[in-house]
Amino acid sequence: MSTVALYPTRGFIIELDRTPAGLVRRLERDGVALIASRTVEGIYAEPATSLAALLAALDQAGLNVVTLRPAGETRPWERTSGAWRTARPAIRNPRSACWLPTLPAA
Repeated sequence: MSTVALYPTRGFIIELDRTPAGLVRRLERDGVALIASRTVEGIYAEPATSLAALLAALDQAGLNVVTLRPAGETRPWERTSGAWRTARPAIRNPRSACWLPTLPAA
């Protein structure tokens, strides 16, 4: 069973050293990627057969892969932006340790 059948909407963000203008169309035309598009970081691609075939096509084009990550994965700064959900109960509790630095001097 192919990975496309297991993860039909799972793509990858591939950061490249450079992104030629016709790269995404070429990947789709050659049947290496089902969907490919340019992003700020490089390209988004959903492999048609395997990730290895997609990376081999990029290597044959003379491109260097800087980073590779699943498209649904969050960055460290995105994880910290959700800290309000965990901090909210502590801020609402007047006995919380987070209020200690704001207490007046005794």
